[in-house]
Amino acid sequence: MFKKVVIVSGLEGGPGVGPGGEDLITLEAEITELQRENARVESKKMKRRTDITAMEAQLRHGDKVSIHKNSQVLFDFKTHFFKESFQHTSPICAKQ
Repeated sequence: MFKKVVIVSGLEGGPGVGPGGEDLITLEAEITELQRENARVESKKMKRRTDITAMEAQLRHGDKVSIHKNSQVLFDFKTHFFKESFQHTSPICAKQ
């Protein structure tokens, strides 16, 4: 993922290039390439963060729905249990 950059200092340049000029051009090209790669990685990271945030939101929403459903089921069970338990002993519940 990471690229190793080796800095080499040259004293002689090629025709039309001053001392160390080719090395500078090479380094500038490598720096530009690394900056592009960093931008791509940063973009992917942001997308992953967005995906994770969306998944967390779905889970939170799902948890709320599940809690509500479970609460309703529990309430219905308790209500049914209460009615069944006291139906035979209480004249008020027996009339319902």
